[in-house]
Amino acid sequence: IKHRWIHFGTPEEQGTADAKGPVLMPKVLFPDGSAMNDSTFVIKIFEAKYPCRSVYPKNESMRFICDLLEDFADEFVTKCMYHYRWVHDPVYAARGIAMMQGTSSVPEEVVESVGGAVQARQVGRLSVVGSNKVTGPIIESFYEGFIARLDRHLKSGFPYLLGSRPSAADFAILGQLHPMIALDKETSHITRNLSNRVCSYYSLATDLSGYSIKDEEKGWLDDIPPSLLDILKYVGKYYVPFLLANQAALKREEKQFAFEIEPGVRWEQPTFKYQSKCLDWLRESFQAVKDKKTLLAQLKGTGIEQMFAVSQL
Repeated sequence: IKHRWIHFGTPEEQGTADAKGPVLMPKVLFPDGSAMNDSTFVIKIFEAKYPCRSVYPKNESMRFICDLLEDFADEFVTKCMYHYRWVHDPVYAARGIAMMQGTSSVPEEVVESVGGAVQARQVGRLSVVGSNKVTGPIIESFYEGFIARLDRHLKSGFPYLLGSRPSAADFAILGQLHPMIALDKETSHITRNLSNRVCSYYSLATDLSGYSIKDEEKGWLDDIPPSLLDILKYVGKYYVPFLLANQAALKREEKQFAFEIEPGVRWEQPTFKYQSKCLDWLRESFQAVKDKKTLLAQLKGTGIEQMFAVSQL
């Protein structure tokens, strides 16, 4: 795909169109001058324009699982990235952002000024993503458990989440792992100590332009192996209750929501309309599966099936 890479915040990017809504990365500028910055929908557009080297499984059930894991990474694993970055690496991360927005030769006084402002803003938003003194240890134990499960899945003979080829779910996970492995000083040490296999998974995926896909129909899992089921149970334990609690609070027009994320540990944060939309989109993805009975049987006991319970609709 012919493209030009422009660093965000540089002179080359100034004056280009902005996508609607909040400022997010990556921003994609199309030849007609339009812009998009929601990775989930950017991927869908590229899939429609360039059907080869697809990042979506052909199997409908696995496509739903792909959508679920992508959303889980974008909306929940991101809490780990944000927590670790702004609790363990606030100064280092903020200075890095300041230099990336300029150049590596940016004057030190600018780095200190911009970095200080970035740090103050981002640290101040920790509570918005649910990170505080009570939930912080839960976020870290969750991250350790997730990395352990991902490590076991890779070790079971699967180079990627859904088979021998990368999916949209992989790219979502890899996006969260990027600062946690490649950018942030303390967090990268933590992640490498947890699993050098997961770090290799990240490193090998940094450039897949030469990755050979000989048959578009092959390379995907047809069923859910035990190692993937273990990851899905983790999604059902943590992310599904989060989604349901957020949407229920929004329906009651409440600005905050809370639920028990671990026995005796209360997770509380502002409600988000976007994450309620995510739940609706996942339900739409599930409805697109023709053989729902078999998929529900596979997901039984994971907690994921609670998204489709009549009481939650």
